[in-house]
Amino acid sequence: LEEMLRARGAASVEVTGTADAALAAIARRQPDAAVLDLDLGDETSLAVAEELERRAVPFVFAATEFERQFIPQCFKDVVVVSKPYTGDAIADAIRDSLMPHLIRAVLTSLV
Repeated sequence: LEEMLRARGAASVEVTGTADAALAAIARRQPDAAVLDLDLGDETSLAVAEELERRAVPFVFAATEFERQFIPQCFKDVVVVSKPYTGDAIADAIRDSLMPHLIRAVLTSLV
């Protein structure tokens, strides 16, 4: 994932393997956007999604068709990229998740 994102222009990418590590990374430095693999082995990334939502950080889920059923209704509008994914699919999903935030920022600056 890191190589895919860097190849498409990402300046900074941090990959973590657990929800706790991701939450610690967010506490250190708020990301501009995030890709959350729903299945982290013995846990999910839903706690991370909740924190990103609280901070208004755009994110996308990466999930298999089977895993999609475990995404709560409160995240029904979050873009989900099917695993296995390509670099272009991830980049497009991140762009799509960022767009509403960018539009809001522009409109807010005009008011």
